[in-house]
Amino acid sequence: MGILRRDNRGRKSRQTRTFDSSIRVRTPQELDQRLQKPTRKSRRGKQRKTTSRFDAAMPMPLSAPRTRQRNERRTIEIDPTIFALGWRYLSLAIFVLALGGLVWLHTDDRFYVYSAEIEGLKYANPDDVFLRSKLYGMNVFWVNEAAAEQRIIDSNLGIADVDVEIVWPGKLFITLTEAVPVMVWQSGDRMVWVDELGTVISEANSNMDLLPIIVDDGSLSLDIDSKVPLVAMNTAQELKQLRGNIELLHYDAANGISYQDGRGWRAYFGIENDVTLKLVRYESFVAEQIEPSGTVPRGIKVLDPDAISIVP
Repeated sequence: MGILRRDNRGRKSRQTRTFDSSIRVRTPQELDQRLQKPTRKSRRGKQRKTTSRFDAAMPMPLSAPRTRQRNERRTIEIDPTIFALGWRYLSLAIFVLALGGLVWLHTDDRFYVYSAEIEGLKYANPDDVFLRSKLYGMNVFWVNEAAAEQRIIDSNLGIADVDVEIVWPGKLFITLTEAVPVMVWQSGDRMVWVDELGTVISEANSNMDLLPIIVDDGSLSLDIDSKVPLVAMNTAQELKQLRGNIELLHYDAANGISYQDGRGWRAYFGIENDVTLKLVRYESFVAEQIEPSGTVPRGIKVLDPDAISIVP
């Protein structure tokens, strides 16, 4: 057994232990007494705590595996085919809604043009304007406003300018600016309106109290945008002012403007502008030459006021 000794400083010093070389065998009784002895206290006065190999080899607490099990329970595996099936149903729903919307837009009468509000019209017939636009019964989504405007301009209704507008859902507005007619010219069965510049602006649907002039010899073209002699128009207008009872005038290339005198003959005045002088000379000639003789000529020409002649 080793012996502990204190040095001069009061510290404990450990000497080398020596062991007997002989081995002593203890009896079972001694072993039992040894096991029954109380455990010695440590040098610090605390009871030694024996730790078995089993306790030292204990695994980690069970809280970590429980946490892992809890996390594993929260993990949800989703089949990707569910998403594919959902997108297919969504695409089908969108397609059905779009198809239904198209069917609705093409079957509801509110999206079709059946009437029009026309402004600025004075001479032409509004029904003619609407029909010439070719928009009756058309779906508003197929309306070409520029094309409709051009059709109205080309319809020979005397329209100088036009604006076509579609207002949702199916209202049609047509705003017009008409060329102003001042005369009606007729050749055969065709009647046209002529503006103050002598331009044929449209087909005439009525006389509208305008002075009508009939072309006797067919020498003039009355196509739209063609011209009639402006001097002939001026002669006709002046003659109408001087003879308010005149209701119809005639024109031919050789004799110009003429009218049927109520006394039984045709009076020709040419296309010169001195109508007043011609009319004075004409009345004097009738009073001096025709009435005294009692004859009724077929016509009297006053193309030149100084050279009046009779058409036998």
